[in-house]
Amino acid sequence: MQDVRHHTFIHENMRKRFTEGFHYDAHPMGMLMSAIAGLSTYYPENFLSMMWRMVGSSDADPYSSAAAATGALYGPRHGGANEAVIRMLGRIGTLENVEPFVESVKRGEELLWGFGHRVYKSYDPRAAIVKSRNLYPNVDFYTGLIYQAMNFPLNMFTVLFTIGRMPGWLAHWQESLEQNSKISRPRQIYTGEGERAYTPISGR
Repeated sequence: MQDVRHHTFIHENMRKRFTEGFHYDAHPMGMLMSAIAGLSTYYPENFLSMMWRMVGSSDADPYSSAAAATGALYGPRHGGANEAVIRMLGRIGTLENVEPFVESVKRGEELLWGFGHRVYKSYDPRAAIVKSRNLYPNVDFYTGLIYQAMNFPLNMFTVLFTIGRMPGWLAHWQESLEQNSKISRPRQIYTGEGERAYTPISGR
């Protein structure tokens, strides 16, 4: 794993394991879920891992740490994006509404979910494993459609994402125990006014 942990692209050996490493009679749905879970597992440290480590640094149990990290994952700006994709497509409804919707995105009236990524600026390499057409959304776009096609309810999407992330989170937790890490104490830098005149309540 040394060559995998230090860059943000899928290593060729990992790609082969996801796409070629299953038994010939493995169920297609099982293969697909294993591939998606594997894609969710691999990732450099981000704020979800940081959230787990921060909560775990107080010697909280892994269940509490998992709850904190899952809560951070749930938001549509991150793990909840695949759910947001399905809701967006539901609002679009028909092919005729695609162009007006895109125009509304350009005007800043709507958000386009499932496209773009803070780390993968132009193309999400994880999407190559789960895409079905020659399009270039990120992995959330495809996984949302796949989960829906497999009849998972929307409120299960984050749970499925969490299953894939859990091995990595537990590895962080184990590492912090082995290192006897101290409690995390985030610091802030105040950039506001140095002095403000006090106005009594009666004068406000």
